[in-house]
Amino acid sequence: MAGGDHKPTLLKDPAIEQWLYLRANYKQHFKFTRKTVTIGIIFCGLIPYGVYTMSKRQRGKYILEPSLRESSVSDLAKLDKSKWTSHAEN
Repeated sequence: MAGGDHKPTLLKDPAIEQWLYLRANYKQHFKFTRKTVTIGIIFCGLIPYGVYTMSKRQRGKYILEPSLRESSVSDLAKLDKSKWTSHAEN
């Protein structure tokens, strides 16, 4: 009755099981090679530095002030443009 045949209902994929094993035991299988060090330098150094320099170049280039709902396009054209370039010069 209640304690009868218990068959596994979940099929296990051997590739996923191997990936989970290697993920849990990475210290036993990881080796510092030229390839892994290069990938580490790229993802931990060059990409963040590239994002930083690009954001530094874009600083003050765009207007990030909210506009009023009542304002029109002609009102936006009359805004003081000296505020726009003051951030880029610093």
